[in-house]
Amino acid sequence: MTIAGIYNDFTVNRIKLNNAERTDRMKRFLEWFGKNAKKNCALLGDFNINWSSSSPDQEMLWEWSQQEDLHQVVQSSTRFYVWKGEKRQSMIDLAFIRDRKTVVNVFDPLISDHCAVTVGVSRPKTKSRVLTVKKTTINSSILDQARNTKLTFTDNTDFDEAVQDLTKWCQNLKSLATTEIQIKTREKSFEINDKIRNLRTIAKLLPNSSTEYKKVRNKLQTEIRKAKNRSGNNLLSQGRSVWSLINGKPKSEPIELLLPDGKLTKDRKEVATLLANHFQSKVNRLKREPDTQKISEAMFDHYGDCEPWDLKEVSFAEVGKIIDALPSKTSTGSDGISYRFVKQFKFELVQPLTWLINKSIVCGTFPPQWKRAKITPIWKSKGKRSSAESYRPIGLTSSFGKIVEMAIRSQIQTNLEEKGLLPDGMHGFH
Repeated sequence: MTIAGIYNDFTVNRIKLNNAERTDRMKRFLEWFGKNAKKNCALLGDFNINWSSSSPDQEMLWEWSQQEDLHQVVQSSTRFYVWKGEKRQSMIDLAFIRDRKTVVNVFDPLISDHCAVTVGVSRPKTKSRVLTVKKTTINSSILDQARNTKLTFTDNTDFDEAVQDLTKWCQNLKSLATTEIQIKTREKSFEINDKIRNLRTIAKLLPNSSTEYKKVRNKLQTEIRKAKNRSGNNLLSQGRSVWSLINGKPKSEPIELLLPDGKLTKDRKEVATLLANHFQSKVNRLKREPDTQKISEAMFDHYGDCEPWDLKEVSFAEVGKIIDALPSKTSTGSDGISYRFVKQFKFELVQPLTWLINKSIVCGTFPPQWKRAKITPIWKSKGKRSSAESYRPIGLTSSFGKIVEMAIRSQIQTNLEEKGLLPDGMHGFH
């Protein structure tokens, strides 16, 4: 284990340094430490950078710790002093640790305005954890319940009420089929081969902002992914189940963002509010109202007087084919209904889904429940992790809404292709 101490002085040979010189000296030391320290390492000392308040130096130190996968473990003020008659405190005595469990103690030694900091470091151990997980099992009794309570809609049924009834019907079945079980998990490791070691060494020698560094970093991530896959395949060949490997994966750490006052927060509501405000402001900046009249005139000038065409109602067979083509994914939108669930109850859902799709086509409406999305923030792999602007939203909408979109898209696509209305140079994704 590599252990290093630091004192970020304000002078060199009794010559006072300015902020730029001190920052440059700190960067050079941190770069040296990152290149020479072993995997298990600790960096402790008086950094003279207040970790509890936002500043360029604090942000630089934070970014460095994230790149090197180091955790700052001191969580309370370490210096108490008086400035112009006012009592102040700061957190400038820090400890950065990697891959170790720590016990930190901060106390006043009564000989300095700095507190003494002790850090107890333990050897990392792989221990089993007991987790409570939800398991969904579709047995014969659940299938009988679905057949006996199957929904049917008539022309007099309200559209929005039908959407709510179908959602509640699925949620009730899912709750009956879901049980909580306790499982033991163990964090899995993978073998670090020579290729990974060499790429890590090369990455440490290159400037982080260079193109060569990014190429090496991408290759390193690919090799690590391959090594993890090999490790998982080896465990499977030894008789381990797939779900035991999946459930054993460590969960990602919670997002930590900077509040407007410069403080960091992990509070779920505060983080969600910051991300929601950023995502919404970005949508508002990009949102534009289309000029439908101008678009219609341009299309008429280009295509001329085309044959009238409109959407048609779909049949049970067409909806059944759409359900069969769905991937067996377990991800869900805000209603908690997955593609896999829809496929499992295909014969009970075909009739009400066909009714809803046709009602949507005839009335020209799309229920607001299907427009709601469950948003997951994903880091862009660039920018500061503490900034909301470094995250992009991934939205999961209702599975039923997607099925309606598939049915309508299929008709539009067929009509455009049969009549040759799409230019040869036009490309897109769906």
